[in-house]
Amino acid sequence: MMEAQKISVSKNYDTCICLVLSRKKILSLISGKTLPVLQLNGVEVTVLMENEKGLDVFISGIIYSNPLINWRFIFYEKEKLSNAVIRAINSTKKLYCFFTSEARIDLDEFKYAKYLNKYYNTIISKRNRNGMIISLFCKSGDLTNRLLAFSSLPLILETVILKFNSNNINELKISGQLRNFNAYRQADAVKQILNNLDFNEIQAGGIIFYDYLKKSNEKALSEFFLKQFPLFEFTNDLENYGQFKIIALVQTFNEIKNINSLLNHLDNYCDGIILLDDGSTDGTFEAAKHDKLIIKVKKIRSVFNDLENRNILLNLVSFFNHQWAFFIDADERFDPRFDKIYEVAANSEIDVIAFQLINLWDSEEEYRTDILDSNQLSKNGILARWRMFRNIGRCQIMSSHNLHFPTVPYFKNPAKASLLLKHYGIIEKELRIKKHDFYLSQDENFEKHNGRNYAILGKDICYKTRLVESITISELQ
Repeated sequence: MMEAQKISVSKNYDTCICLVLSRKKILSLISGKTLPVLQLNGVEVTVLMENEKGLDVFISGIIYSNPLINWRFIFYEKEKLSNAVIRAINSTKKLYCFFTSEARIDLDEFKYAKYLNKYYNTIISKRNRNGMIISLFCKSGDLTNRLLAFSSLPLILETVILKFNSNNINELKISGQLRNFNAYRQADAVKQILNNLDFNEIQAGGIIFYDYLKKSNEKALSEFFLKQFPLFEFTNDLENYGQFKIIALVQTFNEIKNINSLLNHLDNYCDGIILLDDGSTDGTFEAAKHDKLIIKVKKIRSVFNDLENRNILLNLVSFFNHQWAFFIDADERFDPRFDKIYEVAANSEIDVIAFQLINLWDSEEEYRTDILDSNQLSKNGILARWRMFRNIGRCQIMSSHNLHFPTVPYFKNPAKASLLLKHYGIIEKELRIKKHDFYLSQDENFEKHNGRNYAILGKDICYKTRLVESITISELQ
């Protein structure tokens, strides 16, 4: 088994782990070595449990003490497990879904995606972009024993391929109304079950007690996590919000002069704002106020740790019901000429978005054009920066460096957007020298990063600039 710390989570595993567990097994699950796997990016954990007295209180305690897992709990009545299994498949939108009754997950299964191996009672469903199942893989006997023979709940399918390991059946194709069972030795029994199913109406298949995608009590859910910070404040009544379309994630440090200017600027670009104050001493935390500010949190700063700050923001946003989130720094502003963020968010074909950024140089009217950059999408001083990503539940950026790491937690269906950020942080020479010296103190190999634009901040050399207003929409596309 792999060491947990060696697993890369800067990707989207896009998997639902469905577990049939007792109270004892779920306690074993959260206390064992499996826990790091349950927190991998894009992994949701659906737990099926037979309903009994006091189970709701017990599971509430599990959720609130382990809020950084993408939980879904389904309670089923005695002898109705198969209904709950189908409810689990229909509830998840993940590309893969597999089942086990073991309170353990092999980490190697995730590294190599060998989902059909070892101890799993495996059912894996692959889905299209609309969430419809397009293929289903089962071990021999699982189809009738687990899904159909005892279930009154229809499984919503588009086209299904069932693969068995015995009975000389290599492939059984089903389409339309789930016919063509002639190759299966229990075909008549299966047909009879299918004919009695109403595929236009989903019957009860167990109670979905909790779903991480439908947050209902953000304050209570985040309370355990927020206890580690010296100050935090929910700035609005969350009950009036519902689901957020887009949430902006902001980290600040001693920005009292600019913080409310930034918050006001973001009003047209998001539905909610989460603010992390990195230990400001000038009153930034207290001054930050805006109608769309959901929560502000202040941490204790020992050294600047950009990676830690972004991952804290990712943890914070996971407590809220949202579709998209994006990172923005306090010294950045969108160019209003290219305000199309909600149009970009409406595109169902993309999951990760790059904004484009220019470094203002000596004035607000000009930007530096000859800055080298390691991103292949960057050109002529217009730099592509991955900032926005679709909600896949709680996720993290994994890196061994506190600087120069991926700026989104995963890459899946990426695209560059015609959204332009103007960076004010190095507009003046004094600011450039200060930032150059700071980055040099943080990274001893800083000067060797020829592909990083900060490698030339402190040098008094000739450079090329261009008028900001000359940038056209065609250049950003």
